[in-house]
Amino acid sequence: MHTYITCMGGNGNAELRVCHLDCVTGQLQTLSVTNTGVKSPLYADIDAQGRYMYVADHMPDCDGTLGGAICAYQIEPDSGKLNYLNRRPSRGQTPCYIAISADGKFVLTANYSNGSVAVLPIGDGGLLGEAVTSVQHEGSSVTDRQTGPHAHCFRFDLDNHFALAADLGADRVVVYRFNSDTGGLSPNEPTHASTPPGAGPRHITFSADARFAYVINELDNTITVMGYDNHKGVLDPQQTISTLPVNFGGTSWASDIHLHPNGKFLYGTNRGDGAPSSIVIYAIDPTTGTLNLIGHKPTQGDFPRGFGIDPTGRILVVANQESDNVMTFTINVQSGKLTASGHSVEVPKPVCINFAEAS
Repeated sequence: MHTYITCMGGNGNAELRVCHLDCVTGQLQTLSVTNTGVKSPLYADIDAQGRYMYVADHMPDCDGTLGGAICAYQIEPDSGKLNYLNRRPSRGQTPCYIAISADGKFVLTANYSNGSVAVLPIGDGGLLGEAVTSVQHEGSSVTDRQTGPHAHCFRFDLDNHFALAADLGADRVVVYRFNSDTGGLSPNEPTHASTPPGAGPRHITFSADARFAYVINELDNTITVMGYDNHKGVLDPQQTISTLPVNFGGTSWASDIHLHPNGKFLYGTNRGDGAPSSIVIYAIDPTTGTLNLIGHKPTQGDFPRGFGIDPTGRILVVANQESDNVMTFTINVQSGKLTASGHSVEVPKPVCINFAEAS
């Protein structure tokens, strides 16, 4: 298994690192480092066939193009090495999320600073085309980080019929109908579901049966469970639960969220200030989709911006941005609990984790 680690730019540290992951022990071994094309990456995704990787780069182009860009890379099938292909404008400022359609024909991105979303086509050989669709969000909410829209996540549902955007600034999850032929977006009816005021929805994932959506809220450190009708694209908020330990002291911002491959457990990360950063673990009620807290596990580092669970479901890999380390944990597939593997790699400002099968 190859692990792809996206490293934030700054002080010359912009890079995409490829490591081999031992899915039994959790050991990571660096294989290659790529810094061509990308300037300051924030997020990445790999297509279902493991052929191409697309990276959200929040730095403007030197030719005066405003806003950020999306970079395309080809993955060498044997080594996992990344070869730079091209970059295209994201049609907004600070692109911070990437999602690839199941058929590998389109890339979605969310532009945080101005609060817009865009669709870019994927052409022959994985090359990106110019954006075919861009939508500017509107709205605001109650905190000083919510004076305008801030799209933080834009992803497909499990059937690729709808595209959902978590807007931190507007406290909404916006739903679009997606045209898989043209890449077009059209408003769904209803157009969105709301999270509690001041929640700040950041990332979204779905239950294995697609009946529920789980939204991690950055600003109030919660997860909102929403019933999801995948035929109509309708969300129905049902539960909001804290991601923090009881009697937590300090400041925290929730960040990433992922479902275990067996569909039984949900994990999220808390980026702490004044208290240890942690991974929160929940059991999922198979009937109602609601969450029951199992516990918290310190990430053995600071400010875990992103994490991932390998497709075998045995290893969780977390990127601790401010302590410059990537840690691995073994997962008990019966209980969902985590155990530190004792393995890590030093990486400058890691922010995102992806996986692809090694040939």
